[in-house]
Amino acid sequence: MTKDEQRKEIRQVLASMTNQERQVASSAICTHLASIASVATADTLLAYLPLPDEVDLSFLLGMWIEESRIVCVPVVAWEDKTMRAGLLASMDDKSIIKGRYGLREPSDPHPVPADTIDVMLVPGLGFDVDGGRLGR
Repeated sequence: MTKDEQRKEIRQVLASMTNQERQVASSAICTHLASIASVATADTLLAYLPLPDEVDLSFLLGMWIEESRIVCVPVVAWEDKTMRAGLLASMDDKSIIKGRYGLREPSDPHPVPADTIDVMLVPGLGFDVDGGRLGR
């Protein structure tokens, strides 16, 4: 099966899921992520604030912030097409703004140096058996 065929098949499965099924799946993924040793012991984590069709890590992000871990998310500079890690200090509505294309970012994103990040969690439409990302 080609990458395009895999993407199409995954999109169809995701489109057929109810909101409740998405929540259950997100919860299961969060539970699994929290059990991975490198994630459980990381001091600095780069994750993402999910779009409606992505795995919702909000519970984990909030938990890690409460544990005083450094949580950062991508901050996009559209003019030069770059991303950097920005500190996510809180999950409350005042700390998060909705930017271009509906991407949510910290309202005051202090930069987090890339070389301090222990774990990166990347959203993806799907992943192949080797862990390769099939796209967004």
